[in-house]
Amino acid sequence: MNSHIHHVPELVGPNYLQWKRKMIDELRSRNLWRQVDGKQTKSIDVAELVIWEERYDQARGLIGQTVADNL
Repeated sequence: MNSHIHHVPELVGPNYLQWKRKMIDELRSRNLWRQVDGKQTKSIDVAELVIWEERYDQARGLIGQTVADNL
């Protein structure tokens, strides 16, 4: 697991609720939660779309780093 997100436990299945709570806090602290919950929608403006996609990739990357390989 990435040391930059060490306070988010690895998602192994049974700990989903604990993981979810910590992951939401992590994403909020990085101002990425709106990319995940759908409140920040894609723009038709090309420059804004690029920023949205970069932030979405950041959020997706953080989530992926905390999910166990066997899930």
